[in-house]
Amino acid sequence: MEEFIEKLRAVLQDRFPTKQIMVNNTTKVNDVTRAGIIIRDDNCMLSPILYCDGYYGNYVEGRTLSDIADEIVRLYNELPDDRPCVTEELLDFEYVRDKVRIKLVNKEKNADFLKGKPNRDFLDLAVVYYVDVSCDEDDQLIYAFTIDNRLLSRWEMTESELYEVAYDNTLRKSQFVIKDIIDYVGHMFPCGSLGDDERGFMYVASNKKLNYGAVYLLFEDNLKSFADELKSDLIILPSSVHEVLILRNREDRENLKEMVSVVNRDNVSLTEYLSDSVYIYDREKRELSFLS
Repeated sequence: MEEFIEKLRAVLQDRFPTKQIMVNNTTKVNDVTRAGIIIRDDNCMLSPILYCDGYYGNYVEGRTLSDIADEIVRLYNELPDDRPCVTEELLDFEYVRDKVRIKLVNKEKNADFLKGKPNRDFLDLAVVYYVDVSCDEDDQLIYAFTIDNRLLSRWEMTESELYEVAYDNTLRKSQFVIKDIIDYVGHMFPCGSLGDDERGFMYVASNKKLNYGAVYLLFEDNLKSFADELKSDLIILPSSVHEVLILRNREDRENLKEMVSVVNRDNVSLTEYLSDSVYIYDREKRELSFLS
């Protein structure tokens, strides 16, 4: 694929003579390395990355480089004119203070991704920090960059100080939602095939954008409130980095961990995987722990 990417880079450089077109290998969540092409404008430090996996598959199947480049040019030109552009301002902590957020990733599977980045342990997960520079809270396009130790040093902050700010921002800005799974997936099934008698079995917790919504787990007051609403301890299944599934506590729970593992293996992409663990929230002790 390296030869294909270099050829595509050269074609795109001809299409964008005033921009820098660069090949970039990025370590994503769960230490998945993806090859991409960056289209960089000298006036902007935040540049879109076009991942090449799908285009390479098209190329192998006979699609021409010119046709692929045409599509990339079209997609780039369709980006909103008011998309955020990282400038020196975004390296100033006071400017980005309200934009700092938290996400949860699997600790073991992110050994490389976590290197050089401030983080902290949470169960078998890791708390990671990023700056959300989306235009507004309702913007469905996510513009963000992960905070690394170099940036933290520039800000002259400790990880604990960063956590306090990011925790508060995430709680205030995330617009967490909990839906009955029937409402969440009902559109996938024939009309009427899922009835009201199936409601109340399982719920989906995320945020309005469905982006790194599994961070819901960090906010114990939210867990307590929902546990009190259901009048039950909560069993929590980490569906992906974007959402978690919640059930009332139950006796027949010996197969839950196996179910989570199977679903993760068969239905969750490598970059969205969170954990094979099952958690339980004790509403009396107000504690989240591993289900034994």
